[in-house]
Amino acid sequence: MSFVFLFLFLSLCCKTAATTCEEQRDQASQEGLVGAFVPECNADGSFKPEQCWGSTGYCWCVNEHGAEVPRTKVRGKPDCSKKGVLSFCQSLQAIIVNVPGWCGPPRCKPDGSFEEVQCCANTGKCYCVDKEGKKIEGTEKSGQPDCESVTSKCEKTRLEALAKGPLLGQFIPHCKEDGSFESAQCWASTGYCWCVDEKGEKRDGTTVRFEQPNC
Repeated sequence: MSFVFLFLFLSLCCKTAATTCEEQRDQASQEGLVGAFVPECNADGSFKPEQCWGSTGYCWCVNEHGAEVPRTKVRGKPDCSKKGVLSFCQSLQAIIVNVPGWCGPPRCKPDGSFEEVQCCANTGKCYCVDKEGKKIEGTEKSGQPDCESVTSKCEKTRLEALAKGPLLGQFIPHCKEDGSFESAQCWASTGYCWCVDEKGEKRDGTTVRFEQPNC
């Protein structure tokens, strides 16, 4: 009899705490909702790399925290053997959810970079972004914007200036047809003009007034 009590005592006192996966699994099982998703755990309590939602027929890969790996959800069995570091876009995609009033998660290319066109679910408007996923001001519109023509620094700077509205006396850069900076830039409201390099930076000693500089 004493052996039985000792066994029960050791079982209770030495029981390890449930892992995140086990807690989520047990909670889902206890709620008993028909068709609910129930996480699958390994023997050591970690998340199985492949998770399936039986009532929907969809499966996907997860990381060690149980977060869904973007672009892995399929009907049937996904290939979760390929492991890699998520890009910034993919990381945002994994943690941002569709919440009313929010634009939702970003759209990523297969290589992990940001899609040039991003859309806001709650407004129905789309806009262009740079390589870091930052919105290019002046490109937002209903429908798909033409982001191929908004790639140069000059065009981006020009659009950002125009997007501020008709501010009296503001400087708006001039761009060539290929998107590069015009070698001579002028600030109409002041009468000053100057030369710039290919990056749009002013060349020292080239500023003149009420005339075109020799660039």
